[in-house]
Amino acid sequence: MSLAAVLNKSNENTNFFDKDIWTFAEIGVATPMTKSDYQVSFIGITQEWLKFATKKFIKLMALTRTYSVLQHYATSMKYFSYAIEQFGNSGTEADINRELAISYMSYLKSKGLSADTRKKRILNVKLFIEMAIREKWLNIPNGVIFYSEDIPKMPKSLPRFIPETVMTQLNHNIDKFEPTIMRLLLVLQECGMRISEIATLKRDCLISDSDGDYFLKTQQSKMNKEHSIPISQETYQVIMEQLRHVDDCYGRSCEWVFPMERVNRYGRRNSGASKPYKTRTIIDHLNNVAKIAHITGDNGQVFHFTTHMFRHTVGTRMINNGVPQHIVQRYLGHESPNMTSTYAHVMDSTMKREFAKFKGGMVDVAGNVVDEESVARDIAQGADNVDAQWLKRHISAQALPNGLCAMPVVQSCDKANACLTCGNFRTDARYLNQHKEQLERTCSILDTAKQNGWTRQIEMNEKLKQNLLNIIEPLEAQNDA
Repeated sequence: MSLAAVLNKSNENTNFFDKDIWTFAEIGVATPMTKSDYQVSFIGITQEWLKFATKKFIKLMALTRTYSVLQHYATSMKYFSYAIEQFGNSGTEADINRELAISYMSYLKSKGLSADTRKKRILNVKLFIEMAIREKWLNIPNGVIFYSEDIPKMPKSLPRFIPETVMTQLNHNIDKFEPTIMRLLLVLQECGMRISEIATLKRDCLISDSDGDYFLKTQQSKMNKEHSIPISQETYQVIMEQLRHVDDCYGRSCEWVFPMERVNRYGRRNSGASKPYKTRTIIDHLNNVAKIAHITGDNGQVFHFTTHMFRHTVGTRMINNGVPQHIVQRYLGHESPNMTSTYAHVMDSTMKREFAKFKGGMVDVAGNVVDEESVARDIAQGADNVDAQWLKRHISAQALPNGLCAMPVVQSCDKANACLTCGNFRTDARYLNQHKEQLERTCSILDTAKQNGWTRQIEMNEKLKQNLLNIIEPLEAQNDA
């Protein structure tokens, strides 16, 4: 007997499948203490045959999937139900065909959903159809209605970090939070943990090594593993201060580092006092303070916080401060380098450019104006994927007193220090006076060489003189513009 058949037999004689809202406890799925949403809803799936099959699907997938994945499945089926209602011919399972699939995908796009969300909605329905055919929940003549080319291509992820100007405003108003949330945010912005991990920290979370340095021990719910990270003395003191606060409020019997206060910010008693804060409560606190204190982003609008932004901010700071990507991966507890590469993108697109960026347009020794993008591209040519240590070690080696060298770092230079005769040299108007001074010295050397008949010196310095003239002329034109 198949697994699905066992489920069918155990549930068909009850009214469980008549309910349109299931709690995760009813289907044996654990949910974090920090979440407020403990249920999956089938309301919105208007076709009874589709609703029943979706319930079979959710019940089966509950054996191996997390609560959040199950909620995504249910949401996808609601979108699919709407597509059947709007674009189907009969309102039955006979409508499930390629034509409906195309209409469904067009509908998703018309809703303005991101590529990532549309990808999930399509793949979830694709999986549902495959399972419905295999387990004989539905009679679908041809279940192949989605193809690989239907899946939206994913743009490279960008980190959703909090700008430093916003973080400064937040910390200036940190005293506007409840004491426990204030200290939770101080730890969060230093450690970059997931909110479910920091909110459920237990009082035995601190460990120390033989050198007297402290580590923060967490249970990573997403990866289902224990994880520890080094923390600063300041973070250690914040946690110790919070533990003393907990002892004063609840005594040492409270196992949580950041339990809800007895009284909320409105002066009312918290029904969940002594238990971990819900994620939604923390987000509401953040954005309430942002509104009251008028914490604004670069666009002048009140900044909207999410708790995960703090994690992205820590990762971005570490990458931009020269921490190797594999160390950031370990610190954040990522399973693969791909998860950390989101933050490394900042390094590729901004920090590398900062090394190659000058105020004015750059020129080479032939007087050609070159853009900063081409310089950054030239420098990285042939190199492995750029990480912080590579960049720090190699880009700095290209810097010169009056410009920079754009030769790929994996190549060697046969021109010694004769940068002004090298096609890889780049400079801008900030060094114009130095170039003029060098031109005067070069002309003086040429005069001496010509007087003495030094052919080799004349040849070298004539080329140097011409290159300096090539450089100076367009730079002077830029200054005059």
